Amino acid sequence: MEVFAYIVPTSCRALSLLQVCRKWRYVAIKTPEFWSDLLRIPAVTRAAVRGDPSGIDRFRTFLQRSAPIRIAFNASCLPPHVSEVIGSHLNQIGGLKVRVSGDEAAALCSWLREGMPVLQELEIFHKATCPLEPEDRNVFRSLTCSDAALPRLRTLRVSPAFFVPGLAVQSLHTLHIGGCSCDDCRADAKAYTLDDLFAFLKQSPSLSSIKFSLGSEPLHWSAGCSPGQPLFLSALKNLTFEHYQVDSLRDMLSNLILPPTAIVRVTSENFALEGGPYFPSSLRRLPLPWDLRSLRVVVSSCSCDLLGANLRTEAGRIKIGWKTLGVLGRRTELFREFAQLFASPAVSRLHISVASNLYPTCLDRARMTALLAAFPQLTFLRVGRKCHDLFHYLAQAEEGKSSGGGKGTEARGVPCRHLDHLIALWSVSWEEEFRTSCDLVEKTLAHRAALGSRLSVLDLRFRRLYGLKPGQGEVDLEEIRSGLVRRLRPLAGMVVVTIEM
Repeated sequence: MEVFAYIVPTSCRALSLLQVCRKWRYVAIKTPEFWSDLLRIPAVTRAAVRGDPSGIDRFRTFLQRSAPIRIAFNASCLPPHVSEVIGSHLNQIGGLKVRVSGDEAAALCSWLREGMPVLQELEIFHKATCPLEPEDRNVFRSLTCSDAALPRLRTLRVSPAFFVPGLAVQSLHTLHIGGCSCDDCRADAKAYTLDDLFAFLKQSPSLSSIKFSLGSEPLHWSAGCSPGQPLFLSALKNLTFEHYQVDSLRDMLSNLILPPTAIVRVTSENFALEGGPYFPSSLRRLPLPWDLRSLRVVVSSCSCDLLGANLRTEAGRIKIGWKTLGVLGRRTELFREFAQLFASPAVSRLHISVASNLYPTCLDRARMTALLAAFPQLTFLRVGRKCHDLFHYLAQAEEGKSSGGGKGTEARGVPCRHLDHLIALWSVSWEEEFRTSCDLVEKTLAHRAALGSRLSVLDLRFRRLYGLKPGQGEVDLEEIRSGLVRRLRPLAGMVVVTIEM
């Protein structure tokens, strides 16, 4: 019987499968899996939605014969004749994705009140061509779903126009608000407020992932309402603000308490406005967890991402992305502003990766100095792809006062004096720049070791030796690597050198 569970027809012509021997034909028409697979044919749903009499009958027959198999229903609208058929098989609907107008939403609300016992995923989008009337909004605002009616609902994706606290159930794990750019969802007609949002969150304690898409910013607190105690989302793992207005984040984040391992992602095209700072003052005022133990910065030719991580679990805690297309002129001060915003003695790990062609404009020696000086307690540092300015900065140490008994000097004036583990990913040309880089590393380590700031781990990774051709016989890279390890080993606890072409 299970053989028909693997049949996925692509058209109604697949019914020609029944043109086989009588025995197999009898087995096929008695197998629910066979009929549920036929429901996956897009033409079956489209014909029913169009209102074709034969299409409606076919859709009804397939539903009846596929019981008790769960099915997923996806339609661009919900006309009455389809609502009638679906309403008779609510105990089979495991996934429901519909785009509805205001009058069509009434049937959907009645289903949710009545109960859909196997529904796991629900997506409700607004039909942008059908503006919502006040009575349509009232239908949804009066909706109240119960845990008994939707016991297995795990995922909810909903347009802002249809988001109401009554959609909340305790079984929800994923919430996504957004996906529509019509006036009802984005402009002045948008109705849901922060009151609605926090009322929803209080009733959904199992939420592990929340995402707000473009245009999903809620209105402010309703008149006469003031925020109460901040809400603790104990199960939250991911909180995403996608293309969000930065000024709309403050009220949201000010009233949430996040677990220490939660990941917060913020992406906006409006962070860097023409003529303004790269990191706006409004971002500085956000109640984000700036006390992160670890930070990672990645700058490519068209984007800038900041990723903070929890030192104990190495799980990212906050990721902020800035769209940088069109702001090349201000990238020169990117790291200086970054250092001013995120400067913290609590940060102990820092990852920096910048595209090679951007180093001359955004991370020269002065900017490298400003960046690393903002994190005086660094113990781990990873930098790529040009590290000359890094080692020049680390070699700027001045001798402090002699320690008692004349046994040495303190490392008081050493930049990053707590640095213990250094990874340098270096793109250099062969052969003069490579040898100059090696001499610079040796000089820097010797100077710091003399001042009492000796590295425990040095990991040098030379990549893309420009000018060195593959198979060049007179160059033995392994011998060069081994010789460099021998040169640097007295200056660090452990030395690892990798040379790649």
